[in-house]
Amino acid sequence: MKLRFLALIAAVLFTSLSSAQSSIHDYHYIFVPDQFEFLKGKDQYQVNSLVRFLFKKHGFNAYIGNELPLYLKEQPCKGLYADVQGMENFMHSKIVININDCEGNTLFTSAEGKSKDKDYRKAFHGAVREAFISIAELNVNQLALPEPTEEEQVVEDTVAQLDPPPPPLEIEVVEEEEQVAVADETKTDATPDAGSTVIEEVEEIKEKALVYKDYELLFKDDVYVVMYKGDIIGRSYPSQEDGVFDIKTKQFNGKGYVEGDNFKIERAIEGMDQTVTMLFKPKQ
Repeated sequence: MKLRFLALIAAVLFTSLSSAQSSIHDYHYIFVPDQFEFLKGKDQYQVNSLVRFLFKKHGFNAYIGNELPLYLKEQPCKGLYADVQGMENFMHSKIVININDCEGNTLFTSAEGKSKDKDYRKAFHGAVREAFISIAELNVNQLALPEPTEEEQVVEDTVAQLDPPPPPLEIEVVEEEEQVAVADETKTDATPDAGSTVIEEVEEIKEKALVYKDYELLFKDDVYVVMYKGDIIGRSYPSQEDGVFDIKTKQFNGKGYVEGDNFKIERAIEGMDQTVTMLFKPKQ
């Protein structure tokens, strides 16, 4: 009887593991936020960077924070989402890693990782690595990333020009011949920041944006980028007429005209003969 009971438990565990493995295999990427709720800042103790590194090591197409491409953000249900729960007390630091789908359903929960190290950084890193032992056993090999459409790639390239991501965080975590990038903590505020010029340029572009209700137009390198409530939805394409542009977005298509400091878009409304005019003006 005892052997049958043990065999039944083993069968249930195997079925659960196989189900989680199969389910997780059906996704294209996993997103790691740049801040977990139990930590007090972005990538504190470089826990988020380590989680991303270990997901990539164990078969996931992992992205952290702003490095997730726009075209993947628009396909959220093709991805998984890492939710790391942490707890610290005077005896242990504990970590549990949940892998969720786009609706918040938990598809897999790791074994609990623990560490008794008094140094928080070392403790959280040790606990994360221990929790990942159970994730490694899934032998995940995620699906290839979906290719962006031609229009998505154009928008993606435009975003990269307007708002390039900050230089990658260089971290160094040396353990069992593994190296993950580690930030240079000796860098002072007086050291010139290579990304500061880019950030200032982007802010200048945004400051000069033209606005119409919830829409904005950003202009760079002879391209007007159309935004709606902070999200890029399309761009302009020069036509054969001087000062006239073809406008293509996810919401509408139309013609754009430079009018002094303003920019006018005439767009068609489905089922209506007349066009609607959107007059973009400088920010007040």
